[in-house]
Amino acid sequence: YQAIDIETLRSKLMNGQAVPTGVMAPSPLAAFNDPVLESRLPFDLPAAKRLMVEAGDPDGFEVTIDWSPGPRAARSTWCTGPTTTW
Repeated sequence: YQAIDIETLRSKLMNGQAVPTGVMAPSPLAAFNDPVLESRLPFDLPAAKRLMVEAGDPDGFEVTIDWSPGPRAARSTWCTGPTTTW
């Protein structure tokens, strides 16, 4: 996920109301938080592109992410996330 600018998503779409995590479902009670699992790789588009070439897909692919930001974040009903292609 080095191709995802998580700080822009957190600050612009979630109005700073999100806490980035490295796992799919962080512990809501902070009971199992492992700093190694909770950390994220930094946003690094050149590194992400190198990994795609290494994986045999040098042209990349497109992804659209739709989500509901919830009541404390962006006030629109639905947001469309980033679509990345290179």
